[in-house]
Amino acid sequence: MELKSVDRRQNNVSVDTDRRCDKDKSEDISLFCALETIPPVRRAISIPDKIQHGEITSALGMASLALINLPEDWRDIKSAVNQFKGIDPKYDYKEYQHDFSFFRGTAIEKWLHGQIKKGKKWASWLYDNDRSLADTTFGGKLLNLVKGKESENVIETKITNFVDDKAYAFKYEGSKFAQLTGRALKRTTKLGVLAIALLEVPKIFNAIKKGETIEQTVKSAVNVASVTAGIGYGGAIGAKHGGAIGSLVGMGFGAVLGGKLSEKIQEFA
Repeated sequence: MELKSVDRRQNNVSVDTDRRCDKDKSEDISLFCALETIPPVRRAISIPDKIQHGEITSALGMASLALINLPEDWRDIKSAVNQFKGIDPKYDYKEYQHDFSFFRGTAIEKWLHGQIKKGKKWASWLYDNDRSLADTTFGGKLLNLVKGKESENVIETKITNFVDDKAYAFKYEGSKFAQLTGRALKRTTKLGVLAIALLEVPKIFNAIKKGETIEQTVKSAVNVASVTAGIGYGGAIGAKHGGAIGSLVGMGFGAVLGGKLSEKIQEFA
């Protein structure tokens, strides 16, 4: 099987990122929220709360994501530090956006490639589906809905995957919101959304026992959509206006705001 180019990932998510910020009214609340803009912290900070609330499966899922993504998280932080030092970025983040990847740069990317070479169909399926929402029917329809369009203006970046395939970055045409939507779609992966959704499954199982299946399913759907959109749009805004640093901060605050939005929607549901 021919290996396709995998560029970056967008699975630095925590569905309950807002819980830590909201449960405490102390003077440390701003510090907690600020720390959540750092990917490894954002992934790990909700794990103790999940354990405390009996969400063991979700806690293990978040812990696994945090461990797997440590290498790429470190590279993201390093890119932000390089920006402070004035080192040239891997491409023009303000004008262009490359497709994120769930596996690129993670601790299991090399292993996954090895499984593909061994002919493992499940590995090939994962690899084939490791694409951004911009490369899906849903993404295409959403972009058409906001009257956006991917420009033919494409550039090669310095970003490579395990097999040294180059990543390409794109521009979007249309209104500012349409362009932002296109960038957000490229920053959001199918497998990243699936990972967030799977972390909601234990809540739905618990709701089934209580006869609250529909209510919890709706809440989980709202939670996944809000947090995913928050991270995608937040990161897109941050990258456009602040490069690598802005991307990190934007995704962090987007996750927090997405969680808060989810709570507010559920209050009226």
